[in-house]
Amino acid sequence: MPEDQEAAQLDSLSRDPCPTVEFFQSNVLVLINDPDIAFFFVYIHTPSLILITLSQISFHVICTVYHLYLVPFTSISIETRRKQQKFFIGIVFQTVIPFTVLVYLVATCAIDLLTYSVPQELINLGMVICAAHGLVESVAVLSVHQSYRMAVLGMIRTRIRRPESE
Repeated sequence: MPEDQEAAQLDSLSRDPCPTVEFFQSNVLVLINDPDIAFFFVYIHTPSLILITLSQISFHVICTVYHLYLVPFTSISIETRRKQQKFFIGIVFQTVIPFTVLVYLVATCAIDLLTYSVPQELINLGMVICAAHGLVESVAVLSVHQSYRMAVLGMIRTRIRRPESE
């Protein structure tokens, strides 16, 4: 973080000459002023973290598939294995459905890196997607896992059969 924040703000104005009004009305904290550090984070550090995370996810999914489907343990019952397989498929769908929502944000960042410009419509849509992410996650959990789905449907049926007279 730069020591002289005023000089860092002026430097950021040289790169983006038309900032929003908030740049001048509130305190602005410049975290990265050096283009080399910004290049390191954008092009080396962040992709490395993404690669490490994806490799760990892949490793665990491959191990789970191997032990659940290819070479299952013989010490557990068939019913337990069937429930584990069903649960694994549910967790995969529960993860993939909301993850597709977040892919939009990554695509928007990629467009920004390539074109140095993102239309306001894409930014607004990204904010709506972020706001809807919790709802999408909840719907995914309720639709994927049978026990949750049955519990919610049971609550709805109880409410319909017994109207509140209070």
